[in-house]
Amino acid sequence: MNSLSGQILPYLDSQSPAEHCKLFRKMILTISFQYNAL
Repeated sequence: MNSLSGQILPYLDSQSPAEHCKLFRKMILTISFQYNAL
């Protein structure tokens, strides 16, 4: 998880707040779909 955060946080720093919201929604949906698939 730390490596994942290390990749995401620098990316977020370069984006606008609106892009943050879109990325977080996409990330949460992706994670939830992966858990549902298990």
